[in-house]
Amino acid sequence: SDCVDGFFSLQYSVEDTTHFFACTLDLLADNRMPYFSQAQLDIPVQDHYVDPSQDLLACLETIPRSPDDTEFDVRIHLRTLSSSGLLPHPGAVYKGIVITDGHWDTKYESTFALAGDLVAYFSWNILCVIRWTTGALLFVSIILLISFAMLEADTAIPELEPRESWT
Repeated sequence: SDCVDGFFSLQYSVEDTTHFFACTLDLLADNRMPYFSQAQLDIPVQDHYVDPSQDLLACLETIPRSPDDTEFDVRIHLRTLSSSGLLPHPGAVYKGIVITDGHWDTKYESTFALAGDLVAYFSWNILCVIRWTTGALLFVSIILLISFAMLEADTAIPELEPRESWT
């Protein structure tokens, strides 16, 4: 599930079919009609993020590359929130971004995040940052990582002292 800017969404599976549900949380604010949406998606979704300000629903799908399901590719689908995830996002250069992750447990130990026009994919052995509006690969790390966080561009980050002085 995801909760962003007064907007709640979740995906759930019933018999190998992924369903998407979304609604506004400020149902009575400003006498506006609440937004409510529910749809059956055409892809199996492992995780999702929404950005209501960009009408964006991003869905993470794992795709087996081997017959024994030990290797996976990952596809991040970029769709419109207003279509309940049924239509591609017009601002995305590709309908989906495919990432090859050689880790055998990628299907269960991977995640992704959105920040503006950036999408980051993370598993125990890879971190990729891609500008979803152009398809440009901005950063790749294959160093063992424990966690990561996406920050908005205007987030203040405290300056750290050089590592030599940490002892």
